[in-house]
Amino acid sequence: MTASLLTRMPITVREWRMRLTDLCHRSAMAEAQDEGAMLRMGYHLLSRLPDNDSLLADHLPPQARFDTWLAAGTHDSAALALIPETGSFLLSRNGDGTCLASVMLPGLDEEMTSEGTTPALALVSALAAALATVDVQGQAADAEAAHTPDVAREELWRAPSGIALH
Repeated sequence: MTASLLTRMPITVREWRMRLTDLCHRSAMAEAQDEGAMLRMGYHLLSRLPDNDSLLADHLPPQARFDTWLAAGTHDSAALALIPETGSFLLSRNGDGTCLASVMLPGLDEEMTSEGTTPALALVSALAAALATVDVQGQAADAEAAHTPDVAREELWRAPSGIALH
């Protein structure tokens, strides 16, 4: 299958959330050299948003422009381009270089916060966590999780060892 065919294939809300959860964890644990891969995965998941929620996906730049930013190494700019205009974010870095990002999206009661080794990785991780909990197609994450055993739900959101997810 070609990559273009894969991007057009439908994805269920449940699968989309599982992939976002994986992206959240992987970005929080990733090294700086993995920024491009995590950002590319974030772009891909946003572009495949179930039901194409215009508030969350219409802001994405064209794929060619996004790829140009990644090739140029402007990872922070690329990460900021993933945040919808209707969302908000905070970004900080402590003295040892660890970065924290918080993302708030419409429909959420509170912000989602995560850390990463770079500002871009922290932003991608926090955005993925926020997107995984936002209401898509009228299906909140909690309603969908009702079909998942409690142990599996707990494991799905368990923070990796040494990583702060709030």
